[in-house]
Amino acid sequence: MTYSIAFDLYELPKTQPDTFPNRFARTNYRKKWHRWVWESVLAAGGAPAAPLERAAVTCVRHSAREPDPDNLAYSFKVVLDGLKHAGVIRDDRRAVVGAPVYIWEWTKPKYGRITIGVREEPREQ
Repeated sequence: MTYSIAFDLYELPKTQPDTFPNRFARTNYRKKWHRWVWESVLAAGGAPAAPLERAAVTCVRHSAREPDPDNLAYSFKVVLDGLKHAGVIRDDRRAVVGAPVYIWEWTKPKYGRITIGVREEPREQ
């Protein structure tokens, strides 16, 4: 059976890496997002029996302002790390997740959220 999971998080991750006043704030931010991803994975059915060796990941940011492509990708860094910590993927390296798909969709201000989809891919022989 092929593993697949999708969930929404009703918060928007930061799009800029330099917006933390100190390393403690950065660490707390990462821990918060890792916990939210872990809780969302559990609520959506749980992680696979073993972390995925190959996965297709789709990340959608619903916000009122369109970020630059590189900032869009950066904003999902903590989410991909969270998927790793939750045991969904073995690692967030290209060998495991390939090239994640990053999409931006407009929504009204104050209605921002992200949608994450992960699907197991067959291993290359």
